[in-house]
Amino acid sequence: MHRRLSLGCAMLFAASLTAFAQAPAAAPFLGWQDTFQVDVSQNLTTADGIINLVNSGAHATAGNAIRTGYLCANIYVFAGFFDNDPQGEQLQACCSCPISRNGSANVRARDLIRNPAFNNPIPLSAATIKIVWTVPLGGPGSATTCNARALPGGNVLGSVPPAPANFGGFATGGKAWITHWHARSSPTDPLPAAFGTETKFDPAPLSPNERDLLNNLCGFINDAASGAGICPGCPGRGPAGGGGSIL
Repeated sequence: MHRRLSLGCAMLFAASLTAFAQAPAAAPFLGWQDTFQVDVSQNLTTADGIINLVNSGAHATAGNAIRTGYLCANIYVFAGFFDNDPQGEQLQACCSCPISRNGSANVRARDLIRNPAFNNPIPLSAATIKIVWTVPLGGPGSATTCNARALPGGNVLGSVPPAPANFGGFATGGKAWITHWHARSSPTDPLPAAFGTETKFDPAPLSPNERDLLNNLCGFINDAASGAGICPGCPGRGPAGGGGSIL
């Protein structure tokens, strides 16, 4: 009896993992339920934030070879443009970061806004950061075919093995966290003088219109000859701490 219960629990656990990895977003939205993720970064004129990215391995192929099972973390950074955009609706930077299965990488929030698409006389102090996870255009074994302006034109789902590969599709299993630095708004504010927090990027529905907007704006940035707005991708290796420490 105990053995049957254990086997049943194991089968239920495996089924729950399969359901998690294979839960597509409900129509009319695109991708998997965790394909599109959002968060914010703030106080960037006086502090910084660290974005940690992890590939949980949902699209990993058979075997234990390294540099396989890649996902693309396609990053889009929205921030204010002059006084007519106080809420930061302008795409200021975009880039893509390849991360192998079970791998992690990090990028600094300040680096994402260091080379904005538009010359803003007011330094960018905060940004909305969006991530769309995809399988590389060349397949999960390719680290060189991630492209933030090449999101799928339809609701193409990257295959979860052992299904046949579907290169370039929307991916599941990408995870992201970001550190934040907070300061008091006034000397009488009851909060500590300064403190750091870390939040997990929150999944959100990806609409066809939003997908088109991200593709078109990132394409405009990449087509410009100036090179402005192309953020550095993920230069860091492995997870990074720091709690958004003041620089």
